[in-house]
Amino acid sequence: MITGHRDHVHEAQGQLLEDLKVVEKASEPQDLKLGSDEDFESAVIDLRAFLMRRGMDDVGLEPQTDTSQLVIRAMGEMSLLRAMSEFRDWKDERAAIARSNEAEQGGVKYPGDASLSQSEWFKWDTVSPEEANMPGARFEIVEPDSLEYRQVVHNMREETGLGKKGSTFTKQIILVERVVNPVLWMKYWSRCNTIKLIGRNQGSANEMWVKHGTAARDPKVICDSEVGLSRNYSREYGNYFGQAVYTAENAWYVDRGYSFNCPDGKRQMLLCRVSAGTACDMEQNSESEKTKVAPNGYDSVRGEVNPGCFAIMVYQDEQVYPAYLVTYQPEDSLAT
Repeated sequence: MITGHRDHVHEAQGQLLEDLKVVEKASEPQDLKLGSDEDFESAVIDLRAFLMRRGMDDVGLEPQTDTSQLVIRAMGEMSLLRAMSEFRDWKDERAAIARSNEAEQGGVKYPGDASLSQSEWFKWDTVSPEEANMPGARFEIVEPDSLEYRQVVHNMREETGLGKKGSTFTKQIILVERVVNPVLWMKYWSRCNTIKLIGRNQGSANEMWVKHGTAARDPKVICDSEVGLSRNYSREYGNYFGQAVYTAENAWYVDRGYSFNCPDGKRQMLLCRVSAGTACDMEQNSESEKTKVAPNGYDSVRGEVNPGCFAIMVYQDEQVYPAYLVTYQPEDSLAT
């Protein structure tokens, strides 16, 4: 019990309340490894030095070497928020250096490289070292008489991923734009390499074509960013398979409520590349709604989101790249 002069008692009680607020807070496990050849221990040491230079030498780092992740610990909510902000700055700084170095060494394989799947039609013009480190996206119109256009339309019409149904999307496609965002691609490419190196995947990232709708958010704004598609756009609670980036095998499902409505009445959705790795087949229930990371031993989740319609869910944003922006009329038509 606190006793003494009334003013002193009130002051002491106030200080006690403030002290009680300052309890250790811990983050969710954070991805630390920036590239397939990144040394994890060196990265942890570099992060510690970075935080100390920023005056945050009281922040604790708890490495998890088996997953190349770490937990950040700090005293109090505000301190943890600042530490997380500094952590993101550190990752951005190192990622920029890595992009520049990889581009100069020819390390990054951009669409069109012979070593990548779909290289015969999914390809970009040569990316210079300067462009590789430049934020933002270009939206390049794909010519309707090209093989690339026909392949994109085919992937929109048919089920993709692990789906096998044909002619499920009958809207009139009027424009296909190639999304060229080297910074975003670098993150996706690096994540693919990491997934390939996991023993269970036997050297394959298991890449698939899938569809994604951005609903009320302008897809061009999302594609132009350095983050791209993000699980943070998904509700934290109430989703069938938790907070994830949801990508559909069937464009018809996306059109039913997740496509972007343009001011002129047209609609848009994205045709994406997803690095599914080993996918876990999961049934929707109260437990699946709590999912925040792929189950142990898996890299993604596949589940039914509508009768007969399946989606691939990933819990790391870097596992999906928005490759094409597709604009179409809301009316049914098989014309392209």
